[in-house]
Amino acid sequence: MDKIELLKKVMDRTPLGQAPFLTKLEAKLSLSSLKSDPIDRECSMTCDVIDSICEMVIGYVQSHANFFENPDCCCDSFRRAMAADKLANHLLAQEMRKMREHENVSHHRAT
Repeated sequence: MDKIELLKKVMDRTPLGQAPFLTKLEAKLSLSSLKSDPIDRECSMTCDVIDSICEMVIGYVQSHANFFENPDCCCDSFRRAMAADKLANHLLAQEMRKMREHENVSHHRAT
C-alpha cells in the first residue's frame, strides 16, 4: 500500500471536523508525489506531512487555548521544532544528492 492509499484509508476513518486538514494534506502529497527525482519527492512529501502536523497541532492548541498556560508560546515552540525537523530533512536530502552525484561520477570514471 502506498502512502496516498494509506492516507485515503485514514481519511475514511477520520471525524468530519478533521477532514479539511486531511484533504489539504492529500492535495499536497499528491503534488509532491509527482516529482520525478526520488530524493526530492521524499523530501517534499516529508515536509508536507511536517507542515500539516504543525498546522493541526497549532489549530488544536488555539482551539483549546484555555487549557494552556501560554498558548502563543506553545505554538511558537512547536513551529520552531517543526522548522528544525524540516531543516534536518532538507539537509539529509542534500547529503543524499551529494552521495548520488559522487556515485554517478565514480561509476562514470570506472566505465
